[in-house]
Amino acid sequence: MEPDLFTAAAEDRQEKDPAASPLAVRMRPRTLDEVVGQQHLLKPGSPLRRLVGEGAGGPAGPSSVILWGPPGTGKTTLAYVVSKATNKRFVELSAITAGVKEVRAVIDGARRASGGYGQETVLFLDEIHRFSKAQQDSLLPAVENRWVTLIAATTENPYFSVISPLLSRSLLLTLEPLTDDDVRGLLRRALADERGLKSAVALPEDTEDHLLRIAGGDARRALTALEAAAGAALDKGEDEISLTTLEETVDRAAVKYDRDGDQHYDVASALIKSIRGSDVDAALHYLARMIEAGEDPRFIARRLMISASEDIGLADPNALPLAVAAAQAVAMIGFPEAALTLSHTTIALALAPKSNAATTAIGAAAWHKWGLKPLPAAPAPPADKPVKLSAHGTVPVLTRIPTSQKIVFITLDDGQEKDPEFIRMMRDLKVPVSMFLMNDAAKSDYAYFKPLQEMGNHIQNHTLHHPVMNTLPLSRQKQEICGDQKILTQQYGTAPLLFRPPYGAYNADTKTAVSACGPRAIVWWRESMQIRNMQYQTADKKLRPGDIILAHFRGPSELKGTTMTTMFANMLERIQEQGFTVARLEDYVQPPAQ
Repeated sequence: MEPDLFTAAAEDRQEKDPAASPLAVRMRPRTLDEVVGQQHLLKPGSPLRRLVGEGAGGPAGPSSVILWGPPGTGKTTLAYVVSKATNKRFVELSAITAGVKEVRAVIDGARRASGGYGQETVLFLDEIHRFSKAQQDSLLPAVENRWVTLIAATTENPYFSVISPLLSRSLLLTLEPLTDDDVRGLLRRALADERGLKSAVALPEDTEDHLLRIAGGDARRALTALEAAAGAALDKGEDEISLTTLEETVDRAAVKYDRDGDQHYDVASALIKSIRGSDVDAALHYLARMIEAGEDPRFIARRLMISASEDIGLADPNALPLAVAAAQAVAMIGFPEAALTLSHTTIALALAPKSNAATTAIGAAAWHKWGLKPLPAAPAPPADKPVKLSAHGTVPVLTRIPTSQKIVFITLDDGQEKDPEFIRMMRDLKVPVSMFLMNDAAKSDYAYFKPLQEMGNHIQNHTLHHPVMNTLPLSRQKQEICGDQKILTQQYGTAPLLFRPPYGAYNADTKTAVSACGPRAIVWWRESMQIRNMQYQTADKKLRPGDIILAHFRGPSELKGTTMTTMFANMLERIQEQGFTVARLEDYVQPPAQ
């Protein structure tokens, strides 16, 4: 879109008076070498280096990229650096204000520039998660045919918010939160730099430490707070920013909250669990945190409608109409007034009588469809996890989970079998599993496992090539584990927490390699599911509370005429026969403190 006269005039004024720009804008890096943090994305030959012309060109030109990371980690900054460093035509759009019309206009302009002048176009699309499926579809021809090189930025999990065809045509680059040392360096540079505060004020150590806590790894938040506090100090005639001045200027840090639900115990789940438990105070607490974190009120309203049917249902038939009315009111009035509507509805649902009869009935019907009887409901995961992992030291080996409840944990290894019918079965039955993927088996179709991940099932590490680990030297073991860890993190957006050695074979070097590569525990097993029958470790052939069961994504050559769904159904029948149910392994394991 061409800027109007007023926009152009404003941009001219900003160019003539850089001091009018916010500190975070003034301190933006001018080259990739000035970027703080994200060094894993800035190595020679990396996609970002190629975008600015370092080694680009020929048939292996730069790929489109999706930048995924928390706010303030440098997504917009990296796009800005690319725009300054490249001779390519650079166009910037925001998914908040642009639509299909604007996207098509950019694509048409890119095709004209390429055909008429031989000039390539880089399109930076901020907040791509705000685009609908149809809007994202409009980008596909341009990305696939390289009419544009797309740089898309998102704070939300792209596996949930970006359509699969676009994701598969782009490289996903994950930005990590900046460390305190990264942010500290930025603050000190901003204090002294001619583009920054020009040493007008000092920042004592105690004030700096508090500013780092406020920033929470967000560079933009840190620089914005620094600028506001410096202005307040100078207004008072002070030559340093005192802790009192900072606390007066910046009231508190923003609430940390993962809206995508990568973590099982996120705030959205806590809200619903509090309503289910009729805990009004807790429900309001989590509602307030969601609102404060900037959650879309329509998302909250949808969750309340689901709770009205799932948790209250026939016990109070008025609950669902109330939640629907609240959703309509929220859509009409928006924030801040919508907070009152959501609070009103949350209190009403928490106080209402509870019934899961409808949920139980539809669940039983789904099990009957697969010729099975429903398993008993799994107990609520314990708040105090029985297994607590450490960020340092030797990794433990888990053979079972300490519990007295009649629960077992299903783990699926390798990844050869990719039967769509199994995905449908898992959607119907909602049985939790942990997937230990071996890259050689999974790589033919990484996307197959994403629907299972979206159901809340975790993906864990099982090596690149399935070797016998205790026959390999330490360096080779690291290659196998670190290689799989890197690929699974890139493909699925979350680093595996657990590792399973192929054939259960490990030694001291395996533990060293696991610790070096990122997982924090080795997982063994007590029982294993063959095609039709369970193999037990004990002579009495009985399950015990907390047992970990090994099964596989078996391929057609192994299944000998049967199917993955049949094998899984056989395993569920063996579990049910002994009066057990299935829980999620990761719900009983506490990750290391950050």
